[in-house]
Amino acid sequence: MKYRIYDRFGGVETISLALLTNDRANGETGEYRRERDGCGLRFRFRVHALPDWDEADLVGRAADNPFAVVALAQLAAHRRTSDPERKARKGEIIALLYRYRYNRDEAIKRLARSTG
Repeated sequence: MKYRIYDRFGGVETISLALLTNDRANGETGEYRRERDGCGLRFRFRVHALPDWDEADLVGRAADNPFAVVALAQLAAHRRTSDPERKARKGEIIALLYRYRYNRDEAIKRLARSTG
């Protein structure tokens, strides 16, 4: 897949990573390996943890990066403390989704998937 991205976007440098949504990564590197009859594939990738990301930075990036909005929703989902606090956070995320041009149906779908 990484090669197809490289091929399609004119040689743009890319990285592959795994994103842990509720764990700490400790600077790990992951690896996928598949071998048979002396032939094989080895794929290495970085492992990052969403809780380690700077939430203020994500808010700043959300205007032109839909992934940042999804990351904010996921962070909110893992901070489930009390119902009133959770509802307030959902309201903030819905406001972000509207601000970044998601329509009502898209915002509700995205929020439902990421916060449960």
